Amino acid sequence: MKLYLAAILMAFVVAPAISAQDVQKKRRDAVLNDKKQLDLDDYWVYDDFEKGRKEAEKTGKPMLVVFRCLP
Repeated sequence: MKLYLAAILMAFVVAPAISAQDVQKKRRDAVLNDKKQLDLDDYWVYDDFEKGRKEAEKTGKPMLVVFRCLP
């Protein structure tokens, strides 16, 4: 009976905790990979509002500013 309860405990407590850690790691890795791609691409201005504003003035194009929440 104790073994059965231990298996239930593992299934409902430990497994979701491991899964949540995997999700957080995947999310962090995805965000870091996005940042690397944007740093390599000259088309987008990332994390530099003044540079983006100057580029918009120079080209006469409007700016699109995106605020992102990174947990």
